Amino acid sequence: MEEFTGTSDALTNACAFALCASVVGLVALKLSRRTMTMMIERSATTREQERGGGRKPKTTLKELKCSSASDDEKVTITFYYGTQTGTAERYANTLVEDAQKRYGLKQIFARAVDCEDVKPDVCEEVLSSEKCAVFLQSTYGDGDPTDGSADFCRWLEETATDGRMPDMLEDMHFCTFGLGNRSYEHFNAAAKQVDKAISGLGGKKMMKITLGDDDKSLEEDFEEFKEALWRQLEKTFQLKAEGEEGDFDVEKHSYAIRKEEDAEKVNELTKIRERKSFEMSRGSEIPTQAKPYACPIKSRKELHAGKSDRSCVHVEFDVSQCKGLTYEIGDHLGVFAENAPDVVDRVCKLLKVSKQTPMELVRRDDAPKSLLPVFPGPISVGIAVARYADVLSMPRKTAIKALASFATNKKEAKELDLLAVDKAKYHAYVANPHRSLLEVMEKFPSAVPTLGAFFGCVAGRLQPRYYSISSSPKDVTNGSGIVTATVAVVKHKTKTGRVHEGVCSTFLQNVREGDRVPVFVRKATFKLPKDVKAPVILIGPGTGYAPFRGFLQEREYLLKSKKQELGECMLFFGCRKEEHDYIYRDEMENALSEKVITSLDVAFSRDDPKKKVYVQDKIQMKAKDVYKILRSPNGAVYVCGDAKHMSRDVNRALLQVLQREGEYAIHEAEEIIRRLVVDKRYMKDVW
Repeated sequence: MEEFTGTSDALTNACAFALCASVVGLVALKLSRRTMTMMIERSATTREQERGGGRKPKTTLKELKCSSASDDEKVTITFYYGTQTGTAERYANTLVEDAQKRYGLKQIFARAVDCEDVKPDVCEEVLSSEKCAVFLQSTYGDGDPTDGSADFCRWLEETATDGRMPDMLEDMHFCTFGLGNRSYEHFNAAAKQVDKAISGLGGKKMMKITLGDDDKSLEEDFEEFKEALWRQLEKTFQLKAEGEEGDFDVEKHSYAIRKEEDAEKVNELTKIRERKSFEMSRGSEIPTQAKPYACPIKSRKELHAGKSDRSCVHVEFDVSQCKGLTYEIGDHLGVFAENAPDVVDRVCKLLKVSKQTPMELVRRDDAPKSLLPVFPGPISVGIAVARYADVLSMPRKTAIKALASFATNKKEAKELDLLAVDKAKYHAYVANPHRSLLEVMEKFPSAVPTLGAFFGCVAGRLQPRYYSISSSPKDVTNGSGIVTATVAVVKHKTKTGRVHEGVCSTFLQNVREGDRVPVFVRKATFKLPKDVKAPVILIGPGTGYAPFRGFLQEREYLLKSKKQELGECMLFFGCRKEEHDYIYRDEMENALSEKVITSLDVAFSRDDPKKKVYVQDKIQMKAKDVYKILRSPNGAVYVCGDAKHMSRDVNRALLQVLQREGEYAIHEAEEIIRRLVVDKRYMKDVW
């Protein structure tokens, strides 16, 4: 090593120079990273326009009204949609594209309109201008219309019921496609309501309402509806088919990929974007589905005992730093989950691409409306698949057709083509066994789509999952800074032998303290009576107890902090085995001892192998007390949980209580229940 022989001043200067250089280097690095972040933020508006996302521009009355075509021979067809997850919107845009291909722009003008944009004050003017309208209406919850279409549906029902304008829509030819699930008691109730109201206002039905059933295959129902619609349009308006709407343009329904020459810049941008790949709301903003809040997890714990072969987790979300996120008891928490790591690995292997490969999608100028807005980028392929690709749901026929176009194996290409066009084959191979997109891609490995096609027309977009919030902002322990969800982890074998694991429930089962999860709140009407002295019955087996946990926390606050006198509260809970899945047992029993509730009845369906006991049985055992609340002038009943069996069984039990204790005939008992529903004193939060 060479010996330094300079003076002490020289040594001091050298050290100072080295120190300055280090500081400058650190500052430069910091500024570089800050510059990268600013580049993302400053380009947000431009990129949002490219994505077609962001806040939806307000639709004017002039745009909503159906203006008379200059050519008398041209038919204007409006596809109105009421959507919750985007499916009805996708169907409406698909119908617009297919109608234009089939009939050409000389015969028709087709457009899609969101029911949310048709406000009550312009409904009459807008709808009365229509000559041909197709309504695609989703139903969710206990027979309710979607959040966005609620005002539209309410206006239709009230106006039709009023009876003063029976001929308002006499010039309109219409038909309705419902998006629902037959396992729910009020199957497609919102669509039926729309169809009945339009008829009541003078609309002329082109065809009988079609009730799509997501419990089986909504895609198949939609395809059948579309074929029937073409026949009726051609019959009613003398339209002639000119083209073939079945020719799916894969390239047009694919995204372009943004190319960036500077690899170092791309990698830095990717790292920054992956930390905020959702357009997150700031703490002072109200989180929405389009812009959720990246919420830190406070804790997660298993609620089932070790003996149980199932899982249910209690998850606490720390919202104390998000002043814009507020909620009330009974509201729902929307959660954006990620695909499991092994699912991501399998997809990337099929796409023949590294998980670390950076990518950014770009929406083409001529992209159809049915092509979803792109998600923020650049991000790695692995993160994109994890956060956005729905690969565990059944593939649509257009997805299979797209895969066929990429298959290099002729046999596989032929089989995929047949699946896409042959109803019987699609039903037998995909719809009936609920075969997932991932399974189909693994069956036909030579079909390797481009990234633009995969995210554009092969994989659907992962949607948020909703959970009944199981806490109250007035909880005496945590207050409004914590939101909790009670999550039953979904895991079962499908007909294909695949073990299906729920995307969101599995994701939440594995979150750790400090992890950030995108969330937002969806408001609901599932609330306790405003009169705190009103007697109530709460019926919620399993995770159906979730909202009632919040109800009890609210009652505890009113009782202890406000010193208010509370009305009677009967709680019915059910589970399989007392020692396995009696979740929140200590809390329930404590609520009883503290007089937050007046009675607690628990049904165990598997403890006695000779006799299964359910909540409806416990209701029958407490018939006199239940009857007293049912016939109370301000009593209310709340049911939460399984829609397919439990909800119907409980409804049947309540009818039997009215018949036995009140000696009512069945039609009289049904009328009492109907009035309770109308008065919002019999409410359900079911799935």
